[in-house]
Amino acid sequence: TIYINESGRKLIGIDAEAVHSSKLYDYHTKATNELIDNEVLTQLKATGKWSGTLELLHLVTGEIIPIHKQMFMIREDITNEPIAIAGIARDLRPEIAARKIINEKNLELSQLVHELNFLADSVPAVVWSSTPEGMFDYINQRWVEKAGISIEEALGRGWQQTIHPDDSAATVQSWKSSLKSGEPFQEEFRLQDNSGEYRWWYVLALALKDGDGNIIKWYGSNMDITEQKELAKQKDNFLAVASHELKTPVTSIKAYAQVMESLFRRSGDIKNADLMAKMDKQVNRLNTLIEDLLDVTKINSGRMRFNYTSFDFNDLMEEVTESMQLTTLTHHIEREANFNRTVNLDRERIGQVVINLLTNAIKYSPDANKVKIYTEDHGDHFRLCVQDFGIGISSEKQERVFEEFYRVSGSQEHTIPGLGLGLYICAQIVKRMGGKIMLQSSLGEGSTFIVTLPLDAEKVDHTLTMSSDS
Repeated sequence: TIYINESGRKLIGIDAEAVHSSKLYDYHTKATNELIDNEVLTQLKATGKWSGTLELLHLVTGEIIPIHKQMFMIREDITNEPIAIAGIARDLRPEIAARKIINEKNLELSQLVHELNFLADSVPAVVWSSTPEGMFDYINQRWVEKAGISIEEALGRGWQQTIHPDDSAATVQSWKSSLKSGEPFQEEFRLQDNSGEYRWWYVLALALKDGDGNIIKWYGSNMDITEQKELAKQKDNFLAVASHELKTPVTSIKAYAQVMESLFRRSGDIKNADLMAKMDKQVNRLNTLIEDLLDVTKINSGRMRFNYTSFDFNDLMEEVTESMQLTTLTHHIEREANFNRTVNLDRERIGQVVINLLTNAIKYSPDANKVKIYTEDHGDHFRLCVQDFGIGISSEKQERVFEEFYRVSGSQEHTIPGLGLGLYICAQIVKRMGGKIMLQSSLGEGSTFIVTLPLDAEKVDHTLTMSSDS
């Protein structure tokens, strides 16, 4: 007699009445029936149990149903004679379907990983990833072409051994700072290549975070900028030589112009005297451009020096604005001092920043009649703000205004003279003193440049110098 519970009957498509007249072999495949005869029954008689995979046959649809079955021999208590066989079957179709999906997904994932690795190896940059703790766990093949150690040696923190000794401390400290804060890591430093030479790299790394802001992974790329550095060095050398060579003849021209103006005025030749005065004014402009070029070469070569002194910032602002007011008839410079303290800064360099910002404000507000300069006291630091009411700068161009030789281009700006160095020099001076400079502007509504500076920049500059030298 055969007994099958309701779940089992549904599995093979048989009703309770039909079960009583059926045989075990009726709802198994031919291969399973052979297995039952040759293995299952033999093992049941010998050990009293068997488990394994069998195939059921659906009596209505003919579908073959894979199952996992555990079978037990039931014996009579006294005689120990076998009296029945009991079994528990588990339908394997859901597991097989799930396993198939998993295998397909794994295959897709494997293909995706292969494609991503291929993509990473095909780009000209070194691409890498690290754990949230900063341990490198992947580096693409570009590393092998450039670096002095293998990928295996570079994993973890091994890559740090290839940093130039002069760059190592500052680079590692910056990396640790990014790991702690989650802010992007963005640095330029030298790494040793496979020939033993050092090459310059621009390295950018971003943190991948979960929904709670926790860092999951760091992804970064290294771009070889050695050639750009060499070109920049050649450019700076050229500018330095050209600027120095220009200073002597320009100084002579200025002297001649002043002498000629004096002679013409003494002789009553006002027309030619005025021409000499205009010439002297243009020579002054040329001299300013030369000084800007010299400053750029000093900045880029790290040779710009600072002379820190204690002074009243209001005195400097008053001195500069009064001097600038004498040079313009078109704009009134409004001054508002809300900061009345002594600072320790390079007076000449900060004066240069104020002059550049005021000159820029007047230059880029040709239709306005005033510019504003004001200060704000913020405790351990202060702000210097210069506001114009001119043409303004579009949002997509604002990030570039502090770049070297960058000039805002457009229908309104193309006639405004300049090399695009003033704001770059301002930004570098402010940065060196531990400050920040930012821009707030709307097209057609004017611009406000905001300089934030510490009260004692000498301590900050000393810290920066020590960090770069360590």
